[in-house]
Amino acid sequence: MIHDKRAALSAYTSNLLSQGRVVFDGREAIEALGINRGAFLDSAERLQRRKLLLNPRHDFYIVVPPQFMSLGAPPPTWYIDALMRHEGNSYYVGLLKAAELHGATHQAVMEFQVVAAKRLPKIRAGRNRVVFYYRKDMETVAAGVVDKKTETGSMRVSSPALTALDILRYSRGAGGLDNIFTVLRDIAPQID
Repeated sequence: MIHDKRAALSAYTSNLLSQGRVVFDGREAIEALGINRGAFLDSAERLQRRKLLLNPRHDFYIVVPPQFMSLGAPPPTWYIDALMRHEGNSYYVGLLKAAELHGATHQAVMEFQVVAAKRLPKIRAGRNRVVFYYRKDMETVAAGVVDKKTETGSMRVSSPALTALDILRYSRGAGGLDNIFTVLRDIAPQID
């Protein structure tokens, strides 16, 4: 009987991938599979040990597509919007990651940087590291945040002007003064 439930969760995750989805909520899966929470958690743990599933936050799961098995997780752009909706938190992708998305390519970004309205701990998903920076006044910068399409939906990204301000505000996350000046020079033409 347990084997059937494990296979059911595996089939459920495969079905999600076939629909272009890589994330799901634990409650959603329990309801769809018609199993109890204990059976679901056991099945999810087995899939996590096989590196087919990640659980970075309570009741939030990321399915690892076959093409990302060697990396241990899909890129954060595939799940950051769903994660932040799950957390009930306003956010935007910012700092060096936003600068990279706006064309500043001098430095390889070592972490996926997110500015959020709540203090959140870092996430490690495979080789990816998602780092959160706290911003209390999110509503005041809402005009400087745009939606950007991703492979699995969209995510919120700071505009070039807001990116420049954030790089100065969170200078530790920007990698030092030399890096700050390089990034600002790269994105300056896009600031209106």
